[in-house]
This record gives sequence, C-alpha cells and structure tokens, in this order.
Amino acid sequence: SSETPEQDLSVRQALRTSPFWFLAFAHSGALTAWSAVAVHLIPALVDTGMSETQAGSIFAVQSIVASASRLGGGFLGDKIGIKQVLVAAYICQALALIILAFASTPFHAVLFAIFMGMGFGARGPLTTALRGNLFGRKNYATISGAMEPLTMLGSVIAPVLAGVTYDIQHSYTAAFLAIAVVNIVSIALLIPIRKPVIAPEIAVSPNSAAK
Repeated sequence: SSETPEQDLSVRQALRTSPFWFLAFAHSGALTAWSAVAVHLIPALVDTGMSETQAGSIFAVQSIVASASRLGGGFLGDKIGIKQVLVAAYICQALALIILAFASTPFHAVLFAIFMGMGFGARGPLTTALRGNLFGRKNYATISGAMEPLTMLGSVIAPVLAGVTYDIQHSYTAAFLAIAVVNIVSIALLIPIRKPVIAPEIAVSPNSAAK
C-alpha cells in the first residue's frame, strides 16, 4: 500500500511539522465565518428589512442544516476524502458570506443559511478527523490543545472587526466580504497538508552512549 502507516506523534514532533501550523491557521481562518455570523447575523438581517423574529428563524434554519451536514459531511469524508470535503466546506462558508454581504430579500437569507449550515456543520467533525489522521491518537488531546490558541485567533478577531467596520461604514458588506476572502485563503493553507513522516526515535543505551 502507498498509504503512510499510522503513527503517533509527540507534541514536540507535531510542533515541528508544517501540517500542524497550516491546519491551525486554516482552521482559524474558517472560524472567522462562524464567529462573525454568531454575533452579527441577526442585526445584519434586520438591516435588510427583516424582523428580529424572521432573522431568528434564519439562524434556526442554519442550525438545522448544520446538524444534517455533520452527518453528511462525515459520510462524504469517508467516501471521498476528508480534506476534499473540508475544502468544499470552506467554499460553502465563503459563498454564504458573499451572499450575506449582498442580501436584500428573505430568499437571500435562506440561501445564506443553507450554504453556511452545510459548511459549518461539516467543518467541525472533518477538522477533528483530519487532525487525528495527521498526528495519531496517543497525544491527540494535547496536540489539539496546543493548536487551540492559534485556531481561536480568527474567532476572537472577526466579530470585533465586523463590528468596527459596521460602526464606520454603517454596513456589514465589507466585513462579510473580507471574511469570505479569509476563508478562501484558508483553502490555500489546507490543500498542501500531507501526513507528516517522522523517523522513529532510536533509543540510545547508556553503554553505547559511553563509547
């Protein structure tokens, strides 16, 4: 088989590989979409003329689609390939933000909810699976924790910048388009990721070290 055998990397080994950093920053970029939407979706839709109740229903549609996408994304990841479906999830998020940036009718809002739900729902479990495939299971929790400060950057910065942009321009258009671009750029980080090949560490006995 041409597949790389499963291997369990230590945290130190993982930190020295490019896949660790590429995945951390790609995931951080992808999280900008969800975090900005979670904070600003309802006021953005109210700006288009929808009531708060209608805007809340759009959020509910997105959540329902996301729930289905978690299962569907995992199934497709097993059949097609985790990274390929993850790229599609990032594209869905970018399309959703572009639609939201120019939304002016309830139809646009529903279309946004479908694409965002598909992307957000699939992204979480697929990212978890990809991380496990890359670095193994033995130190998975610690490696995930080491990634967390990097991946959280996007989710912390995006809502703040979207709010500042709105305060300056009285519109979310520029902010949502910028977040869509971030998601597209994140794909460029995701595509080159390959399972790292780490040479096994050879234990040196005290007797041989003394020679």
